Amino acid sequence: MAPDFVTLFPRHPGTIIAATPQGWLRRWDADGRVWPTPWLAAEQVLPFLDVLILSHDDLLPFADGNRRDADAILTQWSMHVPLLVATDGRHGATLFRRGTTQRFPAYEIQEVDPTGAGDVFAAAFLTHLHRHNSPEQAIDFANCVASFSIGEEGIKGIPTLEMVQTRLKAST
Repeated sequence: MAPDFVTLFPRHPGTIIAATPQGWLRRWDADGRVWPTPWLAAEQVLPFLDVLILSHDDLLPFADGNRRDADAILTQWSMHVPLLVATDGRHGATLFRRGTTQRFPAYEIQEVDPTGAGDVFAAAFLTHLHRHNSPEQAIDFANCVASFSIGEEGIKGIPTLEMVQTRLKAST
């Protein structure tokens, strides 16, 4: 996708322009296989976003598998976008704000099916951020929702708001 695609979304009060860049971090080869590819246009795209959400693991191929180097990429990108959230499975998620980081633990759960957990996290984070304007609360909320999503197969793991609120209250 062309980097200028993000300029097509006009800014309005109360809106959040966000991206999950998995498509920008992958390419197809001639045989139809998908391979990691560096996001060369990141610094062109990020200033047009309010939030970038991705998995920490998405960057490991470009950091030779080194988590510290992946964090360095995330820190660099965070200088160009107000909020960057990197999920990290059982390790929780990290909020990057202009180079500073804040880590949030995951909720303990027996993993049954991790498929879609990142998408569930992103949707929960953005919904909560829009309603409450607190990135910290939004990450905790999204971590909680994602914990439910991996505890069951398929869509059976998507919780009700009441289930999430109960788990959030129990964790405090």
